[in-house]
Amino acid sequence: MSGLPSGSVTFLFTDIEGSTRLVKALRDRYAQVLAEHRRLIRAAIAAHAGCEVDTQGDSFFAAFGGAKQAVLCALQVQRGRTDAQIAAQLSVSIRTVSSHLDRIRDTTGCRNRADLTRLALQAGLV
Repeated sequence: MSGLPSGSVTFLFTDIEGSTRLVKALRDRYAQVLAEHRRLIRAAIAAHAGCEVDTQGDSFFAAFGGAKQAVLCALQVQRGRTDAQIAAQLSVSIRTVSSHLDRIRDTTGCRNRADLTRLALQAGLV
């Protein structure tokens, strides 16, 4: 495998929490969600000079030349899509996305994107 860091390296392992429930809830849509998940993880690994070592299902194993790159990758993955990316996909303004997300946060008490995503999946909105 080329591109692996050498010397002192940092490993990052990822996994979708509750993926078995997610498969059952999404049924046929799970393949599309998994493909997008893999695309986003791979983009984050590449953006932080990491190397994908292995992938099994929704889990990733990546190696980085330092802890800082691995942590920045993990933060990018945890944060998910930016308001600008969501706005571009939906053809709406960033302000509209931010406004709706703020309202949802106030209503639900969810403060981060991971919790909001989990809530949307549980409610069948995704």
